[in-house]
Amino acid sequence: EGALAPAFSPQRNEYSLQVPFAATRVGLKAKSQSGLASVSLSTISSSGDAQERAALETQGSLTDPQGASVAFTDVDWLPLIVSVTAEDGSKRDYLVEVARAEPDHNNTLASLVVTGAALSPAFSAARQSYVVQVPYAAKQVAVTARPQSPLARAVLELAVAPQGTPAPQGELASPEGALVAFTAGDRMTLAVAVTAQDGRILRYLLDVRRQPPERNANLSSLEPSAGTLTPAFNARVVTYALRLPADVETAAFTLATAGKQATVRVEAPAALAGTNLSVP
Repeated sequence: EGALAPAFSPQRNEYSLQVPFAATRVGLKAKSQSGLASVSLSTISSSGDAQERAALETQGSLTDPQGASVAFTDVDWLPLIVSVTAEDGSKRDYLVEVARAEPDHNNTLASLVVTGAALSPAFSAARQSYVVQVPYAAKQVAVTARPQSPLARAVLELAVAPQGTPAPQGELASPEGALVAFTAGDRMTLAVAVTAQDGRILRYLLDVRRQPPERNANLSSLEPSAGTLTPAFNARVVTYALRLPADVETAAFTLATAGKQATVRVEAPAALAGTNLSVP
C-alpha cells in the first residue's frame, strides 16, 4: 500500500513510503534491469551509535508476482534496503524508509436515526445530546448510526435504563439497526459511542422518553347501513335512536375511532326474539 516518494527512477537511490496506521506488514516488489543480476532485501540495525545491515524475515521474494512482505508491528519507522548485485559482483543499494501514517482522529457521526421517532433537536454531528419521544405502546427502540470515518466504529450502550433491561442487540450500521428492549419504565438514556482509529471515544446521548398514553375515547364516525341516526352523529353525543324501514331486518354499522390507538368493543343489548344485530 502507498506509493514511493518520489516516484521510482533507476538513478535515484533513496525513497520514502508512508503506509496506513493499521498496517502490520509492508510489501515490496523489485525487478533488476539485467536478467543476470540478483536482488535481495535487508534492513539497518542500530546498536548505540553504530549501525549495521541486518537480515530480514520475509514472506515471498522481491521478484515474485506478489513481492516480498516483512512484519511492521510495534514500530513506526523501518528502513528497507533493496540490493541489486550484478553478474560481475558490483552492487547498488536502494533505500526505502517506511513510516507509519498518523491514525485517523475522526470520531463523529455522519447520521443518527431512531426508527419511528424524531430527534430533538435535529441531528448535527457537532451536537452530542438529544431527546427522543417514542409511542406509549413501544416495546423496543431501534437505533441506526454511521460514523463519518470508515476507520471509526460505533456501538450502542445503555447509559441509564430500567433495571433488568437486556444489552442492545444487533449492529448500528445494519438496516434494522441496534435494538433495545423498552418494556418497562417511561424513560431511559442510550449512548452511541464512536471510537476513532486513534482510540478516542465520543458519545452521543439519546434521552428516550415514553409519550403519555392517548386519552381520546371518542368515535370519529358512526354510520348505519340503513335508516338515519337521531340526532345526527356528533362525537360528544353518546345516545342515538335509529329508525329502520319495515322491510329492513338487519342494520350494519360502520365506525371509526378518533384516537389512532383506541380499540372498540361492541356491547350489544339482549336481542329481542326474531331480531338480528350486525355490527362489523
